[in-house]
Amino acid sequence: KTAEIARKSLPNCRIITGGFGSTKEPEKVLKAGNRAVDFIVMGEGEITFLELLEQFKKNDNDFFKINGLAFLDQGGCLVITKFRDYIKDLNFLPWPAYHLLYPDFLQYSGMHGLNNTYKNLKGPAGVLLTSRGCPHRCAFCSLGSKMYRERDIKDAVDEMEFYKNKFGIKTLQIYDDEFIGLSPKQNERVEESCNEIIKRNLHKSLGFWVQGRCSQFVELKTLKKMKESGIKWIAWGVESGSQKVLDSIKKDIKVENIVRDFSLAKKAGIKSLAFMMLGFPGETSADIKLTDKLV
Repeated sequence: KTAEIARKSLPNCRIITGGFGSTKEPEKVLKAGNRAVDFIVMGEGEITFLELLEQFKKNDNDFFKINGLAFLDQGGCLVITKFRDYIKDLNFLPWPAYHLLYPDFLQYSGMHGLNNTYKNLKGPAGVLLTSRGCPHRCAFCSLGSKMYRERDIKDAVDEMEFYKNKFGIKTLQIYDDEFIGLSPKQNERVEESCNEIIKRNLHKSLGFWVQGRCSQFVELKTLKKMKESGIKWIAWGVESGSQKVLDSIKKDIKVENIVRDFSLAKKAGIKSLAFMMLGFPGETSADIKLTDKLV
C-alpha cells in the first residue's frame, strides 16, 4: 500500500524494498500493488543497494550482473540474481548516515521503539548493531544470516558516543540478535564492551536495552557488569513454557534455562521482557497452559 501511494505521488521514481518479508516472498511483493515495487534487495543490502544506485547513475539497465537482487523481467517473470555472500567484516560498513534525514533525525527517533513497558528508559532513542547473525536453528526464524559476526568494540562504542553528542540520544537499543547467551566467549566480549562504555562515562547518560538467548552460558557476573554499564532491559526469546514445543521448534533450550536466566537478571537488577509465541504446529491446550504457568 505504501509503495502504491509512493508510485502515484512520484510516478517516475524507482521503488526498492528489502528486509525479511521481501527477501522471503520476492514474487509476491513485486507483483503486489500493480507492480509498484521495482526491485528487491535480498538479504544484507548495503553493497547490493550501492551497486544498484551506481547502475541507475550510469543509465545501465543490465541488472542481471548485480548479485543479491530480485525484479520482474519485461515479461513479468521473476528474476533472482546470484546470492550475495554475507558481509564478513562489519567494520567495513560506515555508520548509518542519520545526519541526512530530513527534517531532523529526532523527528524519526523520539520515543519510537520504546513503549510504556520501558518506564526506566528515556527518549530520544536510537538503534545500534554490534554484531550480526545467529548460529541457532529455531524453526520460525526469519533471520537470513546464520553466520555470526562481530564489530570492533571500540568502533561500536564510538558510534554510541557520537549519537549521544550529536543527537542527544538517551536510550540505545542494541539490536544484535543475541547480545548475550551464545557462549562463554561472548560473555568476555560483553564485559569488554561494558567496560569501554563505563570508561567513557556513557553509562551516566545513556540507557540500553538488548536481546538475549536463555541458555546455560548466562552468568551473574556478566549481568552485573551489564547493569553497571547502563543496560536496563533484556528481551529474551522464550517462545513457550512447554519443553515439547521448545524441542519441536528446535529452540535448543530447556525451560529451566529460562527460569534460571530470568532469576539471574533479577539478581543483577536488570528487568526482563519475554517474547512469547502461541499457535505452533502440534501445540495443544495443555502446552499453552504450561506457557501460562511459566509466565
